[in-house]
Amino acid sequence: MHNRNEYFLINKQLHGFNPLSFGQEHCLPHHFFGPGVRSYWLLHYIVSGNGVFSVRDKTYKLTSGSCFIIRPFEKVFYQADSVHPWHYIWIGFEAPDHIPEQLSGDVLNIPGMGSIFDSIMEAQDKNEGRNEFLSGKIWELMSLISEANKPKISKNKSFAEQAKTCIQAKYMTGITVAEIAKTLNLERSYFSTVFKNSIGISPQEYLNNFRLEKAADLLVSSNLSVTDIAFSTGYSGVINFSRMFKRRFGTSPTEYREANLKS
Repeated sequence: MHNRNEYFLINKQLHGFNPLSFGQEHCLPHHFFGPGVRSYWLLHYIVSGNGVFSVRDKTYKLTSGSCFIIRPFEKVFYQADSVHPWHYIWIGFEAPDHIPEQLSGDVLNIPGMGSIFDSIMEAQDKNEGRNEFLSGKIWELMSLISEANKPKISKNKSFAEQAKTCIQAKYMTGITVAEIAKTLNLERSYFSTVFKNSIGISPQEYLNNFRLEKAADLLVSSNLSVTDIAFSTGYSGVINFSRMFKRRFGTSPTEYREANLKS
């Protein structure tokens, strides 16, 4: 039995992924589209049944769990199976000017996509927030695809990247390398070895450099006193800060500010 539910949205021209339409269809045997093009992106997720999808001189035989991608102005053809025609859910949208890396392929088979497409149909019960809800669902799909396609990084590299984020968020608090290691549930010496092997310098050196670079920025971009800048970048006293700053930049904080404000 043929059953089609299609919904068109008022174009709010949302930044990023801007939804235009969504729906689902229980197709009749041999039901097809094309060869033809669309002017926007379309993702079709196959809930059940079978069919074929042709694009770029390739033909894919697809079944439930697959998602086929239609890119703007790219000629495609797709047709439901003669015996077990497919039921799919789709969403159409505009994307940023660049082609999203997540959508560079033709067909995706990623666990978890089905539940997102099921939730897309919940938008039929929404009114004012329908566009924003669907835009969020598209971003959710992009996140899922990115997770599935990203190269696996080593656990040690992951620890190092987490430590960098921790430093970027907490450098102004006076956080120590020992405290960072504790946050990651690692013994300090092991953490230091892992960090240096991954980043190329010790965590203490990275922390010092990060603080001093932030201090240098503040000296030029703000009217804060040298003392305030010292405390704002995690130093407990201006004397130690000035000594570390001169060691890093070859000049005192005050001289650095004067030289850069004149240039």
